[in-house]
Amino acid sequence: MFPLDAFTLAYIGPETALPVASALAAAAGVVLTFWRYIRMLLSRCWRFVTRRAE
Repeated sequence: MFPLDAFTLAYIGPETALPVASALAAAAGVVLTFWRYIRMLLSRCWRFVTRRAE
């Protein structure tokens, strides 16, 4: 069995999890806000990389 201290150190309380969740939600919001432009940029990069040499 693991010592009790390992479980105590592995505990993630709300005071730790909420700021992390808030940062992830903010990042997801920015991505969703600019998703059209991000997708357009990625598709242009993909077409540039995969185009055939003429």
